[in-house]
Amino acid sequence: MTLLRALTLGTLLCFCALARAVYAPIPTQEQGKDLTISLEAGISYNTNIFGAATGAIASTDFDVSPKISYNASVTDQTFFSAYYKPTVDYFDNRPGTKTVFSQSLDARVAHAFSSSSSVDLSDVYSYYDYTNPILGDQLNRFENLYGIESDYSLLPTVKLAGEYRHQDVDYENNPSDNNKHSDFLMAGFDYNAGPKLSLSMRLGGEYRQRAGLSSETTPYAELSGKYDYAKGSFVSIGYTYSLEETSDPIHFSDEKANRMFVNIQHALSSLIVASASVDYEPSVLIGRPGELGDINETGTHAGVALSYIPTKNWTVSASYDYDNINSGLASRNLNRSRVGLSATVVF
Repeated sequence: MTLLRALTLGTLLCFCALARAVYAPIPTQEQGKDLTISLEAGISYNTNIFGAATGAIASTDFDVSPKISYNASVTDQTFFSAYYKPTVDYFDNRPGTKTVFSQSLDARVAHAFSSSSSVDLSDVYSYYDYTNPILGDQLNRFENLYGIESDYSLLPTVKLAGEYRHQDVDYENNPSDNNKHSDFLMAGFDYNAGPKLSLSMRLGGEYRQRAGLSSETTPYAELSGKYDYAKGSFVSIGYTYSLEETSDPIHFSDEKANRMFVNIQHALSSLIVASASVDYEPSVLIGRPGELGDINETGTHAGVALSYIPTKNWTVSASYDYDNINSGLASRNLNRSRVGLSATVVF
């Protein structure tokens, strides 16, 4: 694993903030107060810290992650949410630098113009900087994604949505071969069938212009559903299809990725929660002319966790994760397991 620094800057409406196309809900422990400070510490064992196809290196990882979050209503119609989370990892068996630092910064502004309609303007800027010189030469890049989404409540349970996004991907090295510019146009709906069931869909297309290669128009899809079958217990499923950046831009221009997932959370008691997730990702790596050609690749990711929540401010979790990549290119195959124990306190 190499050090990856990602700096994300964005603007929503008239605020300087971060944004994502799909927003995650505010964690329960952060609800009810504006400012929240938390600290997470953990230990884990990773069987393949570099994700290598052969010669895997295993290591114990000690990590510490403080986090500061802010969630508040700016006005009766505008809500602002943001957090900053730096992380320090120490690997006892990592060649070279054993201490790795990373950070994440995220924010959201939501504004409702009326009880039935709202508009979100967003801009997400990211910078990827790998400390490994070989990977850095291939993967260091800037990405900017901005767009506008409008929704309208057709019925109390149905909300129609339309969205436009534009993305720029600019590489530090070989920009004439790697840079891309994409325009997305999507429409869909959000449906709340009741207090237990919700569905969401976005369908559309992406027009991608590639430096040094031909342009392409491809479909784009986001589908998801969630069923709350009991208090603190739910099942969620989803599917996405999109073009993505590859981890080998020398031989491949893009990756056509199908992603299917199932998440389950079950409250065993008022203090203990079990969860599990499975992601299945059949993809096609689009080969550059004169290189390796198109390659089929399938990724499977699974994880289980057991969390103990003795108080509102404390969470202790044990987890196990498994990753497998089966690729038409043997050097991209991967098997990795990770088992960990962590504790989080919220102030």
